[in-house]
Amino acid sequence: MPARGGDIRRLTFHSSNDAPYAFSPDGQSVYFGSVRLGDAQEAFGGYSLGGAG
Repeated sequence: MPARGGDIRRLTFHSSNDAPYAFSPDGQSVYFGSVRLGDAQEAFGGYSLGGAG
């Protein structure tokens, strides 16, 4: 959802659970954590998604 309000828009499409953490100071990126599977073991990573998405 835009900071000024509006429609909600999905930002990620991975099947894992994503947890939002923070927005960048300029409001152009969102930082989130996610559990992703790889090489038969779970790995938690931090990611950012910026720009127009």
